[in-house]
Amino acid sequence: MHYGAMSVFSKDFYKRIGENIGDFYLILSSKHESLVLQRDGAMDPDNVESIIREINSAVVSENDYLSDNLYIYHVDKDRFETYESSTGRNASIAAVSEAERGGMYV
Repeated sequence: MHYGAMSVFSKDFYKRIGENIGDFYLILSSKHESLVLQRDGAMDPDNVESIIREINSAVVSENDYLSDNLYIYHVDKDRFETYESSTGRNASIAAVSEAERGGMYV
């Protein structure tokens, strides 16, 4: 059975979205959904990350939960990175390793 979040494991999917909207955020909070937000500077990634955690803890069941992570797709690099914030310090970006994504393209 394929769930809604599985659609994001296609590299063509990422490229088509990036061609249309540029760099974007990807949220994989539940196995039933994936959310794409244009990275246009209108949203503070620290706030988005906080909202993800808040909604996941209040609404997403343990069986459906995937991640509290906020991913950033960079069109020019054709890759995802995990957004990592540091309270009181500048935010930094860490590349998603193949081990972290279980060999999948996320």
